[in-house]
Amino acid sequence: MAAPNFRTLLSKPVDSVKRPPVLPAGTYYGSISEYKFTESKNVNKETGAKTPMLAVTIKGLSPGEDVDQADLKDPADGTPIDMSKKYFIHNFILTENALFRLKEFQEQAGMSTAGRSFEETIPEMKGMPVVLSIVQRPTEDGQNLRNEIAEIKGQPA
Repeated sequence: MAAPNFRTLLSKPVDSVKRPPVLPAGTYYGSISEYKFTESKNVNKETGAKTPMLAVTIKGLSPGEDVDQADLKDPADGTPIDMSKKYFIHNFILTENALFRLKEFQEQAGMSTAGRSFEETIPEMKGMPVVLSIVQRPTEDGQNLRNEIAEIKGQPA
C-alpha cells in the first residue's frame, strides 16, 4: 500500500468521517494484491523476540451466493457498501511449527511447490485468487462489530 498522505487526511472535516459498515458474514472471493514481511506486535515470552509473519492483502472482493445482497447496505443510511474500498489482511506466521499452513494454502491454490523454497513461491502469490469466510465479531468494548477472516483458502486459477 502507498504511504498515507497526511495533509489530505488531516484536512478532512471531522464531521465528514463515519465508521465504515461491516460486511455481512459469508463467503467472499478476492485476490492477493500485495504481500509484505512483518513481525507481530508483541514479544514472545519464551523466545524474547517478535514472531515473523507474511501479511497478504486481499482486495477485489465480491460476495458469494450465501451473502444476501440486501445485507450489503450501510445500516446507518441504507447506501450500498462500496466493495472497492473493502480489503482484508491475513497473516501467515513464519515459524517452523506454522509454515505448514502457508504450504497448504499454496497447494490448495494449485501452486507447484515440489522442490521449491518459500522464497520462490511467495512472490507468485500476488494476484492469486482466494476464498474468504468472513464473520462478524464484537469489538473488545462490545460496542460495535468488526469483520474477521474465519478461513482463507487458495483457489486454483
